[in-house]
Amino acid sequence: MGTLFGELNKSLIRIGFTRMYFGERIVEPVIVIFFWVMLWFLGLQALGLVAVLCLVIIYVQQ
Repeated sequence: MGTLFGELNKSLIRIGFTRMYFGERIVEPVIVIFFWVMLWFLGLQALGLVAVLCLVIIYVQQ
């Protein structure tokens, strides 16, 4: 048995959600659902903050 997010991702793919391609990177369905839930609960400002933080982390890792 894998991680919680891995299993949830497999379930979402089985249901029919597809992976999104963002340049060279693959965005898994669980991340897309997570961002939609954050947008719904916290609003656009919080979603923007998290998106910027994710981009900074990706840039720093390169």
